[in-house]
Amino acid sequence: MAFDSVHTAEIFLRDTVTKSVTLGPQRATIFRELRDIQIKPGPNEITIYGLDATVDLDSIRVAGLGSATITDIQTEIVSQKEEFSDVHPSEDDDEGDEVPDLDDSNDNHGVDRSALTKAEEVMKELEEKLFLTRKEEETATVSLDVLDGYGKSVVARTMDVSKVQDYLKLYAEERARLTAIKYKASHAVSDLNTELDKERNKKKQLEVTFKRARDAATKPDRESRARKRRQRQLERLEKQRKQAELSKFWPLRVGQVVLHLDGFTDTAAASPQSSRRCSIVSSKKPERPDIANPQGSDGVNLSLTYVTTAATWTPRYELSLKTPTSSGSIVYRAEYHNFSSETWRDAKVTLSTSQTSFSGLYEKIPELRPWNIKLLKDSGDGISESHMRHWKGGLENQAVIKAKVRPATANAHSLQGYQMQLMLLEQNKRRLLMGSQQQQIMAQRQQTAGTIPESEEYESDKECEMEEEALDLDTHSNQANVLAFQESSRQDYGLTTTYDIPGHRTLPPSSLKRRHVIAELELSKIVFSHVIIPKLRDAAFLKAIITNTSSVALLGGRAGLTLDGTFLGNTAIPDCSPSASFSLSLGVDPGIQVTYAKPTVRRETSGLFNKEDRAIFTRMCRITNTKTTAVNIVILDQVPVSEDERLRINILEPKGLYKEGDSAKIGAGGSSLTGDWGTGTVSLSKGGELRWHLEVEKGKEVRLALDYEARMPTGQKIVGMD
Repeated sequence: MAFDSVHTAEIFLRDTVTKSVTLGPQRATIFRELRDIQIKPGPNEITIYGLDATVDLDSIRVAGLGSATITDIQTEIVSQKEEFSDVHPSEDDDEGDEVPDLDDSNDNHGVDRSALTKAEEVMKELEEKLFLTRKEEETATVSLDVLDGYGKSVVARTMDVSKVQDYLKLYAEERARLTAIKYKASHAVSDLNTELDKERNKKKQLEVTFKRARDAATKPDRESRARKRRQRQLERLEKQRKQAELSKFWPLRVGQVVLHLDGFTDTAAASPQSSRRCSIVSSKKPERPDIANPQGSDGVNLSLTYVTTAATWTPRYELSLKTPTSSGSIVYRAEYHNFSSETWRDAKVTLSTSQTSFSGLYEKIPELRPWNIKLLKDSGDGISESHMRHWKGGLENQAVIKAKVRPATANAHSLQGYQMQLMLLEQNKRRLLMGSQQQQIMAQRQQTAGTIPESEEYESDKECEMEEEALDLDTHSNQANVLAFQESSRQDYGLTTTYDIPGHRTLPPSSLKRRHVIAELELSKIVFSHVIIPKLRDAAFLKAIITNTSSVALLGGRAGLTLDGTFLGNTAIPDCSPSASFSLSLGVDPGIQVTYAKPTVRRETSGLFNKEDRAIFTRMCRITNTKTTAVNIVILDQVPVSEDERLRINILEPKGLYKEGDSAKIGAGGSSLTGDWGTGTVSLSKGGELRWHLEVEKGKEVRLALDYEARMPTGQKIVGMD
């Protein structure tokens, strides 16, 4: 059967259902459903419009169920053909919703205004009397003027002489009467004005009193109206903010999928040939019941899967360490966002941990590198005299030292909190040592002094102090009413671990990131130690070696670090599998004082036939433990490594270090550095690196000497002492 026309349909992606969103560290996979798409027998062209422009076109997959066969799929990025105002119309506020002002002057709001009303009536009467009196005064004045004018207009020859006396008498009487009327009216006006001024002042006072009373009565209503106006204003601003947020993600170009299908007639759909390959007709139970074709529907149901780089997630941690108990906890969070132009409504959100990245630490412990030297050849090797001054003046490279010291100022503020916390811990421990618990410990020591070695006594004392410290810290927290976070369910599949966020989420385009707690983990195995590299910096770095005692693999990411209740700042955690360890530098511990003296050099010439020059270099490092507990310290230093067989380097102090791998004990029972400061070992490693492992008792000081000699033929010079 031939078909002359192609049935077309256009589907906007925002009208489809988002079933799931799988967020990865670099991209997100979106699974959508397009339900009940009406098609006709013959060729059909369905355009799916509105994918985000960051979509990977090669990742687009279309499947479905229904009486049709997919014959072709075309994908491309096209220009946006919709208007932002049509898709997201602004919600104009209705003028009728505006809150009217409280300006009804006729409403007394329950306040008595009878006194004010009476004063207004009195004033009205006085004003009326004043008006009439003024009119009476004006009338008398005009009448006098008319009378005078009439008298002046009389002509003598026209008036009878016998009537002059009568006229003058009448004039005198009228003038006296009018003058009396004017005089009385004038005085009445003055009196009325005075009385009116009094009533006017009285009315003003009554108005002020009434207004105050009415304002007091209407204050709750006015405040309520003001709150409503502010609320309406905030709502308008919020709507404007949302519109502005949406406009930021409004795309100028979008992805488009054009799907070509051949629709079947009822006869063709029932024939065995309709189940050929590439057909989306299915006579068996579908693998995805979500998109099953509803019974009685003539349409097809499609599933659309694609990948976008505009939505990702990154791990974020809150790490809390406790030095008294050598333990800690970590909150594993996920920060995820949707920077695309799509809105994923009521979708199942899954986090995939296949890969991620992490950033470096703020302040790293300095690293010793092999120090290679050789003899200067006759040709000079191009070494300047400035390089040879290192042979006379010392072994450090001052430029390296300055470069190493300079970064320390960047974290000065974060270290202040750490130093303060250390001081508080020291004060707390002193208080505990002065309490009754210390008396009990001392009594137990006296009873068992004959059987327990001194080292075991120290360990017992240390454990008691740690238990007391932990008890004191925990008394400030009440775990009964702590709000719990909803954690994710984890699934492992090969090299990938996924976390399903409970429930369904709607992820609109937003410049803000969301957070979700993946897991809250306890860290029961943490080792705190100090690392000192005096050649590069005379400071003791506190170092924490953290073992991941949980079953959750930690991905590299940023972490907020809290040490003994004080927030130090942000650091970075590397990838760490279960049972694996990672180390964190916690900055400089001011409780360990380090002094590194300038080098001294002694030169000698020995040999009868084969004379050779001998130079002995001496460095002294003094370490003082001002803390109230013993500390484990690792000290790193180095001696130069010769690249010439005629130049020999021998270590004189510490004794017993002749070749790589040699070690010796120091301290009590050791070969050198006897005293009550503690115990330790020293070893010679690759590249001329010397490593001391010391346990220094509280309040003690240890002096470490490093002596080595350099032997070479007479007249030779050393290259590479810098």
